[in-house]
Amino acid sequence: MFKYEKKIWGLKMYENWFEYKSNDNSIFSLNAYLHIRDNSHKKTFHLKRNSYSVENILNESDDQLLARFSKTNRYQIKKAIKEGINCSQENDLLKFENFFNQFAKEKHLPKVSARNLKSLEPNLTISFACLNNHTLVAHSYITDQDLGIVRLYHSASKRLDETYENLTIGMANKLLHYKDMIFFKENGFKIYDFGGYYESTNKSLQGINRFKLSFGGEKVTHSNYFSPTCLVFRKTSQIIEKVKKRIAYLPHVPF
Repeated sequence: MFKYEKKIWGLKMYENWFEYKSNDNSIFSLNAYLHIRDNSHKKTFHLKRNSYSVENILNESDDQLLARFSKTNRYQIKKAIKEGINCSQENDLLKFENFFNQFAKEKHLPKVSARNLKSLEPNLTISFACLNNHTLVAHSYITDQDLGIVRLYHSASKRLDETYENLTIGMANKLLHYKDMIFFKENGFKIYDFGGYYESTNKSLQGINRFKLSFGGEKVTHSNYFSPTCLVFRKTSQIIEKVKKRIAYLPHVPF
């Protein structure tokens, strides 16, 4: 388990990832225990909420991992390699901040900062896919070496940039996922988690689900535990972010 401190409205909130080890008996604390694979915990004052994700088990050879991917993914990964797309794992926080925030601006997503990313180390890994020294895709992961779990945290690409073909960006993204799996497997990790699986009728979110499942993983259920105060703060901040995003999409009306 690792503990991450963040601020909401100037108040400190603590995210505890992958294990539920609560010694906190205050309903006024701002503690969350996220992405817990063991669902056998006894009921406490913490409020439990389930979530879903897609996991790949990293206990096979590189070729066996690739064989589990869809036919389209396998073809595009091999083509990406032939076209000279290179992948690397490097914690260049400023490079990631600049790349991700351009993507976030176009998608109306919350931005990241190198300072906040720094606070996640050593439980943070960043990777890039590049072509001719131009970054096409970037991923960030939160990791727990003891438990052997790695989870996708951020993903950004140049797919909204008309300079690049969507097919090239898609190939780079798939290759980067594959290379990241190999990197983590070689470093002793057992579980590669793609992040959220969305129980939704939204076609866009369903498309994201299909993309994650196309790498041969399985949908899994996790438990999340929140202090009552923490859950209220999280829900309220999520509502505010949704309102901000909707406002961002409104047409500009000059005075």
